Amino acid sequence: MKRSKNKKNVIWLHSHFLYWMGGTKFIYQVISEIKKSRKIGKIIIGVERSSNLIKKNYQEIGLEINEINVISSNNIFYWLLLPVFLLVDLLNLRRLIKKNNLKLKDTIVISSMFPMNVVAEFSGIKHIQNCYEPFAFFYDEEFISQFSWLKKIFLKILALIYIPLDPWATKRAEVLLTLNTTTQKTIKTVYGRNSVKTQAGVDSSFFKPYVSVAVQKKYHGRKIVIHSTDYSPVKGTDKVITAFARVVEAIPEALLLITTTIDDSARRTVYEQLTEKLRIHNKVRFLGFVPIKLLPQYYSLASAMVQGASSEKSGTTSMSLPVKEAMCCETPAIRPDMGGEDVQDNKTGFLVDPNNTHLLTKKIIFLLRHDALAKKMGKMARKTIKEKYTWKKTAQVFLDQLR
Repeated sequence: MKRSKNKKNVIWLHSHFLYWMGGTKFIYQVISEIKKSRKIGKIIIGVERSSNLIKKNYQEIGLEINEINVISSNNIFYWLLLPVFLLVDLLNLRRLIKKNNLKLKDTIVISSMFPMNVVAEFSGIKHIQNCYEPFAFFYDEEFISQFSWLKKIFLKILALIYIPLDPWATKRAEVLLTLNTTTQKTIKTVYGRNSVKTQAGVDSSFFKPYVSVAVQKKYHGRKIVIHSTDYSPVKGTDKVITAFARVVEAIPEALLLITTTIDDSARRTVYEQLTEKLRIHNKVRFLGFVPIKLLPQYYSLASAMVQGASSEKSGTTSMSLPVKEAMCCETPAIRPDMGGEDVQDNKTGFLVDPNNTHLLTKKIIFLLRHDALAKKMGKMARKTIKEKYTWKKTAQVFLDQLR
């Protein structure tokens, strides 16, 4: 079919698709929606590295992931030789443009945070930045605090050298998009410019209340609490486990299921040791990476979803897709107040600072003991998510900017 002249080609640049986590899922869902629009021509996806799982996911919707580098930001050598790898990114980006016969006047680059925003700006093509948060390695003190002193020194050196490039690229972007009111405030503070709120979405036809007979039998007689993490300290998994130890004292049949987006065995061992220290190792199950098709069942099985992260500078923390997905499965959630992001206190869950162990414990126990009320809150939670958070609405924000 001949493409009309007013159709826009989109090049989406992201550092890597190595893990099926919040930011990666966000891009996948938005691309899945915008490709349906008649306004859109070709969609070219350029990432430095990608896992086979995520390549397969894109192949299923008729798109190819183009790997534009040999390593990415999860490798220390990448940062040691950053200018070299950014040049490789830029050269491969230009090859993609030539290979796909893209006319620059009809093409828009959508980038994520540093350093892909820099690559996008150097491309000379109209640039929209999708900024989940200001680059955490430069600006998020809580995130930086989790590292060893040696890594902290390394990050300070990186910031000293490269931090001028980040605001330069962000301020030059035609449009700056971000997740919610919380990240809008942080971006305004760091970059001094306004941004357009996208929100996140949930596929309510997939994330819906359902538990198979097999899963029900597996956890028969248990009161389930679920927690999603990547095992990094900012996710607050230690806070959730500590509170849960007190929950077990009141409700012996309670069981904590911990899912993860990154199966980091070294960090998982730390939390396993914590459960042993608290003598609840038989009350906690580390499930690892749960296959996507099974996630709704585990969310539906739980009486409560508990978020332990509280950093307002982290976009994926304030967005928290697992919280929204669980709510869409009629599971009430307990999370810190992030500017009215999703949970309505005492209606669809509870807003609790995870540093307040006593209150966190109290609210978990309340949901486990009051089944009827928890189910009522869960139904209201699903209704809220279905009405407010859809990928169609999120994609429309992007389409409005792709002119």
